[in-house]
This record gives sequence, structure tokens and C-alpha cells, in this order.
Amino acid sequence: RVLQHVSLSITGGHVRTRLEDLLETGTTKLSLRALCCVVWPHIKEADIETCMGWCRAYQAQSTLQEVLRAIREEDVELDVEDIDELFEAIDSNGDGQLSLDELSNMGHLDISTARRLVDRLDSDANGSLSKAEVKSLIHQLDIAFKEQFKAAFAAAQMPQKEMLQQQH
Repeated sequence: RVLQHVSLSITGGHVRTRLEDLLETGTTKLSLRALCCVVWPHIKEADIETCMGWCRAYQAQSTLQEVLRAIREEDVELDVEDIDELFEAIDSNGDGQLSLDELSNMGHLDISTARRLVDRLDSDANGSLSKAEVKSLIHQLDIAFKEQFKAAFAAAQMPQKEMLQQQH
């Protein structure tokens, strides 16, 4: 039913007209919530909030997977805003900490993976993760990236130095 409505809304032309009207008023950016309102103007706000909740849950799961990849020292695309959104989505009691229960239930991690994550990042050993503890992972990644960049730059400079030494 929703899919039919979306299809009719998009092909009916009202979405394009409404977006053009927004452009004329100077609006060049839309939040996801605003886009849902444009696409589904007759949908109840509670239904849009449900959709937004699904989007937050999906993004939280994606961010958790990126955090786990970072711990395995794989290349990741993770930033501070991702961590903030992760906490907004799965910190169910709003205490600013991600417990094993929240990581496994709201974050859909198995308990052993959640425990490994907490063990790796829980610097104050309280059994849960604060935003600062998770964000420290990003800081560690930044330092590692800078070191890799310095090493690559130094390696690229080596042939130039050798050529200069041979010319003298």
C-alpha cells in the first residue's frame, strides 16, 4: 500500500512541482524528514516518525559495523556525526552510555561481539561505552592515517633525494 502511494506520488508530478516551488523560495537542501513530507503529504506525522526511526536504526547498524571494521584495522568511513547518531539511535535509556544490552538488543550485535567491542574501547572499565570512548577510535584512526601519509610521502621523496645525490 505504501509502495503504491509512493509510486503514484512520484509519477503524479506533485513531488517535482513541490521541489521546484522550494527551489524558487531559495530552499536548496532538505532533511530526510522534510523529503518524506514532500513525497507523502497526506501521511500522518506518526508514520513519518516511524520511517525516521527505521532510518536511524539502519544507520546505527551501519555505524556499528564500521566501528567493528575499525577495530579490525580495516579502512573505514566513520566520523563524529556517525557516533552521535549511533548513540541517539541505540542509547535506549538516554544515559550517554552504550551497555552490552543496548549494543546487543538495539544494535543487533551478538553478545560476544558486543563484549569484544566494550572490552576494546571501555577505557574506564565501567562495562559500557561513552561517546568519548567510541570517538577515541576515530582519533586513533586519524593518527594512524597521518602516520601512513607521512610514510608514503617519505617513500615518495626517497627517489628524488637519491637522484640529487647522484647528480652531485
